[in-house]
Amino acid sequence: MKLFPRFQFNQENLFLKLSFLFIIVLFTVTNIVNFMNEYGNRLDQLEKEIESIVSLSETTLSSSLWTFDRGAITSMGNALKNNQHIVKVKISNMSEQEIFYHQVSADTIPEDLVVSRSSTIYYSSRPIGILTYHYTSFYIREELRQTLLRNLLQLLIILAFLWVIFVKTSRVIVKELEQRVEARTKELKAATDHIIQMDKMASLGEIVGGVAHEINTPLGVSLSSLSYITSIHQSTLQSLKDSTLTKNDLKNYFVEMEESLDILENNLNRSADLVQSFKQVSIDQKVNQPDSIHLNQYLEMIIKSLKHEYKNGNHQIDLLAEKEFMVQTYPGALSQIISNLIMNSIKHGFKGLQQGRITLKLDEDEHAVSILYHDNGRGISEEDQPKVFDMFYTTDRKGGGSGLGLSIVYNLVHYKLKGTLNFSSEPGQGVFFKISIPKELSIETDDHERKES
Repeated sequence: MKLFPRFQFNQENLFLKLSFLFIIVLFTVTNIVNFMNEYGNRLDQLEKEIESIVSLSETTLSSSLWTFDRGAITSMGNALKNNQHIVKVKISNMSEQEIFYHQVSADTIPEDLVVSRSSTIYYSSRPIGILTYHYTSFYIREELRQTLLRNLLQLLIILAFLWVIFVKTSRVIVKELEQRVEARTKELKAATDHIIQMDKMASLGEIVGGVAHEINTPLGVSLSSLSYITSIHQSTLQSLKDSTLTKNDLKNYFVEMEESLDILENNLNRSADLVQSFKQVSIDQKVNQPDSIHLNQYLEMIIKSLKHEYKNGNHQIDLLAEKEFMVQTYPGALSQIISNLIMNSIKHGFKGLQQGRITLKLDEDEHAVSILYHDNGRGISEEDQPKVFDMFYTTDRKGGGSGLGLSIVYNLVHYKLKGTLNFSSEPGQGVFFKISIPKELSIETDDHERKES
């Protein structure tokens, strides 16, 4: 384990990282400001100190130069050079003949930090010599700079220590939070799957009711035809036994029998088609496996299974396609999506309308097939549009709306079929949905879904 965890700027704990950075910047700026203020104060003190020393030296050198006491002059020069801030001292007479000279080896001192001064030494108001000296603020600046760096280093050590403590603590907290999120996610997924399953059963219940109603009519006609066939058959058979059957009676018998059998066959075929449509849709909703389907035919079966729902309201559903489309997808999920959209239009979009119309148009691009769904219903208000896919959101709670239909559609399109869903609506102009699903599911998607199922 690393002592100092790597400092990475990502969204995790971003606020704390920015706080650490802010403290460092604030501390650095504050210390730099203090450094500049202290440096200015120390420069003022240095100038006053140098002026005081030079003033005293001028007084002492006045008599020494007049008597030309070299020992006293040298002593005064040495006293000046012993000050660490004075790097050069030169004492000369008015002819600029050097009497005392000393210069500190200061190659590391920048020239811009060296100040040069000269003063004339008088004796009884007569100029008798020149004192030249150079002093520097370099040592003051270095002292303050080292103090600044030392303070900054101490801050970094403290922050590093706090960061190590934070990382170790946060790892424990993050791990616990991840476990909680994972548990909540599993609970939410289980609840969502349960809701989708309940919606499947509700859809199947509606389809069963519709098929039962639809199949009742052709079966009733079939029974009537069969009863009529039995009646004319018995009547003809009795005439044959009584030897009263004429050629014309026999001819009429065959004509009526043929017509009745045609009616019987047509209505039985119609019943068989309804049962087959219901059987296919119900099986697809129960089986959670991908399959290759003829999209046009499959949508026609879904529409046919809901015929009772839209015919009762005098509504119309049109399927438009310029060609036959093949897709590899989850038929059950697709059936649930289309059924939910149609039932949503019938129950809510066409509410209060005498006749509604739904259009499903098929289109494609290189990788996807699109189902363009449009109805001419009431539409959805602008304020409600951002919430149409929210779970349990409905504007018709009193009318029995659960707020699950479009939420389930959204989840199935995005997470089950790995497609996209676009929506638009204008009040009074109906709704428009564009469902785009891949023509073929990827191998990774298939394997993942099989494991889940």
